Amino acid sequence: MSDISSRLAKCFTLQFPGLAPEKAPAATTSTLAAWDSVAMAGLLAMIEEEFGIEVDFEELEQLSSFAGIERYVKEKLEA
Repeated sequence: MSDISSRLAKCFTLQFPGLAPEKAPAATTSTLAAWDSVAMAGLLAMIEEEFGIEVDFEELEQLSSFAGIERYVKEKLEA
């Protein structure tokens, strides 16, 4: 797991306490019942703090899975 992946998994497990770190990369809004709009707001706030980025809320559609968020974070950090 890359540094970004492991840091992102930490954010996911903090937001979703029942989620094991090794299961985080498979997480999607469809597979995690607890991933609602309130959880999304908390998760994005943690990600912004962890990575020092600002999430563009117009991009929320692509942020519906661990993989999508990971791609987004990588793009923001490379910009």
